[in-house]
Amino acid sequence: MTEDELTIPEGIGLSAIEKLIEECAAASGLTTRLKTSLASYSGSIHWHFRRSGELGTLEVTFWPERRRCWLSVHTGRNAGWVCDGRAALALAIHAGFGSLAT
Repeated sequence: MTEDELTIPEGIGLSAIEKLIEECAAASGLTTRLKTSLASYSGSIHWHFRRSGELGTLEVTFWPERRRCWLSVHTGRNAGWVCDGRAALALAIHAGFGSLAT
């Protein structure tokens, strides 16, 4: 599994991050396949994003309690678009953090 941690800057209200992640994913051409919480990260929000009509899954987890956000790809869920999609989504979310700063 590959993980990319995104640093959430201080001064950003955590309540807007869930919406930001979903908007960035949609703008990147991704659809939400699953939205849930991970038992090992109580209170987290976890998404599985896919590109329509293609194999592969890009996962994003936001854990407000620890101010953590990361993107992950499991080896068995990787596909041609996932590497570039992960980089593009990470950049979009990071840029979005700037617009949320108070």
